[in-house]
Amino acid sequence: MADKEREEKKEKWTNDSAPEGAPDSFKESKLRKIPYAYKAVFVKYWTCGVIYFFVNMGLTNTLFSDNVVLFSQGFDIIVLVDGLIYGLAYFFLHGFLLELAERYEGEGRPWTIYYSRKWWTIWIDILYGLVWSFLCNFFCLYLNEWMNNTPVSWMFREPFTFALLGLAVEMAFIGLKNLCVYIVHRIQGR
Repeated sequence: MADKEREEKKEKWTNDSAPEGAPDSFKESKLRKIPYAYKAVFVKYWTCGVIYFFVNMGLTNTLFSDNVVLFSQGFDIIVLVDGLIYGLAYFFLHGFLLELAERYEGEGRPWTIYYSRKWWTIWIDILYGLVWSFLCNFFCLYLNEWMNNTPVSWMFREPFTFALLGLAVEMAFIGLKNLCVYIVHRIQGR
C-alpha cells in the first residue's frame, strides 16, 4: 500500500509526459533528472567542507593564533564549537537543501538521521553534530599525526580531505540508522 502511494506521488511530481505545446514550467528540468542519491551526497559533502572551512580553519587561526589547523591543545574547543555549528547547519541548511532536491515527499528520509522539521529535533541534530565532530576531528588529528613527516603531511588539514572523512562518518551513521529501520520493519512484517 505504501509503495503504491509513493508511486502515485512520484507520478504527480514528475511530469515526463507533458503535452507537446505545454509551457516549459510543466516539463521536467535537466537538474530534476539527476538521481537523488547524487544530490544528497553532494549536499552532505559540501556541508562538511563548508563547516571545516569556516569553523575549523577560521576558529583555530582566530583563537589560537597559530598556522596549524589541527592540533591537540584546542581539540575540545574545536569539537564543541564545530559540533554545535554542524548540528545547527544540519537542521537549518542541510535539511532544507535536501527537501528542495526531493521530487516527491519523503524521498530524503533514508539520507537523514532523523527526518522531521519540528523545533525539538534541533537537539537531536546538535547531539549528532557533536558526535560527528568528535569522530571527524579525532580521525583527522590521528591521521595527521601519523602522516606528519611524509610528503602528504598537508592532508586532513584542508577542507577537501576533511569533507571526504566527514562524508564517510556521516554515511556510516546513516547506514547504521537505515539498517536499524530495516530490521525493525522486518520484525514487524512490513
